[in-house]
Amino acid sequence: MGREKLRKLAVRLEEEVKRAENAASGSKQAANEASHGMATSYSVAGDVEHAKNSALLSLQKLNQLKKLKEEVDAALENNKPDKISPVCYVTLRFTDGRTSEFYFVKNSVYISGINFISPDSLLGKCIVGKPAGANFSYTAGDQKFSGVISGVV
Repeated sequence: MGREKLRKLAVRLEEEVKRAENAASGSKQAANEASHGMATSYSVAGDVEHAKNSALLSLQKLNQLKKLKEEVDAALENNKPDKISPVCYVTLRFTDGRTSEFYFVKNSVYISGINFISPDSLLGKCIVGKPAGANFSYTAGDQKFSGVISGVV
């Protein structure tokens, strides 16, 4: 399977970065336009604050996406890992029969339809450094989860 999953993620991230750049630019423009109205009306102050916060959130999302894209691009220059480490694609099979597939990354961000797990999460801490075929288990609250790592690419 090689690194095909990562190449697909890199393409998707490129699209997401472009989308986020457009959103950040539009939010910044809206904030600037709203602030011009403040000189003529104090009732616009709430709109200006909202526009500024929206622009800030858009910029933060853009920066997170760029950071993740850099992480994935750097990983593509390396061979497939033997053990779970950022950045790789992991498949788990839980003892209850469920399966879970996700990208294991340092810099996770929300992207619809893509699952990310970081080494800082409960699951991430218990699987980092383990090879395919290894068992894992962790506790979240009063629930215990366990299974086998069925794939690392």
